[in-house]
Amino acid sequence: MQKRGGFRVSVGISSLLMIFIVLALTTFSVLGYVTANSDYKLAEKTANGVTSYYQADATAERFLASVDRKLSAMMASAQQLETSNNLEGLPCGPLPGETADKIRSLQGETGSILRLASYQALAQSLAQFDLDFSEGTLVQEGWTVTAEIPVDDVRKLVLEIQLEPNPFDESVRYTVLKRRLVSTVTYNEDDSNLELWQGELV
Repeated sequence: MQKRGGFRVSVGISSLLMIFIVLALTTFSVLGYVTANSDYKLAEKTANGVTSYYQADATAERFLASVDRKLSAMMASAQQLETSNNLEGLPCGPLPGETADKIRSLQGETGSILRLASYQALAQSLAQFDLDFSEGTLVQEGWTVTAEIPVDDVRKLVLEIQLEPNPFDESVRYTVLKRRLVSTVTYNEDDSNLELWQGELV
């Protein structure tokens, strides 16, 4: 009887189970890494978006503060004009409708001429309302000022205010008409080749 030589390896159930466990752990590890990496990128994108928005919001607040300071200075000049009893150098020109209505309401009051002069001076100053705003775009139409502040590549913060200065009532200098976040992306939907079901069975 001939004997076989050499070393014989026997693969049993325990070895197959160990291989299966290793493969399972490797698969779950890869899936866990992919999920964690995806969550990290999403969290980072969200954090950047929130940070960008609040930076734009802070810019809007600085813009409103600069408008308030400028209006306050203009109103102080108009008050000084009334108390100075001096009409020399008074600017002349058409007045906005809001100012004209206010002037008509003052015509019967004491010192109305000087108040007319102060409102006219204030109106002329607002007609040349100039703000140093380099963090976005600024558009003025009459006494309405619109500021557009970029947030990121696809969003911007739009702030629209109505100037309402009154040299004899400093409770309100302006009113915020609009403050919202809008998209800057233009969507071009081409549905020329889109076939819609008209409700008829073929």
